[in-house]
Amino acid sequence: MDAPLITIFVRHSLGCPGTGNEFYKRCSCRKHLRWSYQGKQYRKATKQRTWAGAETIKREVELSYESIGKPVEPDRPPMVRQPIETSLQNKQGQNLNAGVLGKYRRELGRFREFCEEQRKFYLAEVSLPDLTEFRLTWESEYPSSITRQKVQGRLRAFFRYALNAGFIQRNPAVAMSAIKAEQAPTLPLTPDQFKGILEAIPKAFPDATKAARVHALIRCMRYTGLAIGDAVRRRMVRRGDSA
Repeated sequence: MDAPLITIFVRHSLGCPGTGNEFYKRCSCRKHLRWSYQGKQYRKATKQRTWAGAETIKREVELSYESIGKPVEPDRPPMVRQPIETSLQNKQGQNLNAGVLGKYRRELGRFREFCEEQRKFYLAEVSLPDLTEFRLTWESEYPSSITRQKVQGRLRAFFRYALNAGFIQRNPAVAMSAIKAEQAPTLPLTPDQFKGILEAIPKAFPDATKAARVHALIRCMRYTGLAIGDAVRRRMVRRGDSA
């Protein structure tokens, strides 16, 4: 038997401008599915607030009916959401801090939304031109080129995992061109800024001995040009000692 005709409809929240039109696509109200099969009526909440997200759930339901009466297809490619969820579970097991995990969730969530908007329901359908188009959306989200460079690194890490886990047979992200990070030059402190730092030391370090050491460290960095890591590792030489 053929797959049923599945319809997406919206249950609007109070005050939504689309109230009265259950096919209104431009609101964030919850989307639902309805269909008939073998004389029975069915309804399903998609738990999605975007029309593209509801389309993904609709396609999953259609595939479940298309498989009825057919042999199991073990080589059917996974949908985008499955490798993303598995990849995030893998990251959780790596003992990463909450901030890093949050970045992966945020960025892979945006990638999933992009795929749904482009109607790329399977990860194997995503090509290098798709990733190039996806990258064009980053500038408004991440103004810093350094941040975009790191975002691309996390996207590549996701595709490497998907390849190693067998979700895809090729990795389009490996061919993404590098993002050149433009880092603003570090300018020297003005005399007033340097004076302000020295004046703030006694407030930050009430202990006089610590304050004196920090004061000496700051002046050492100021007049030698050493980075803080190099300055703190220098051996103190007293007057009269050999260098």
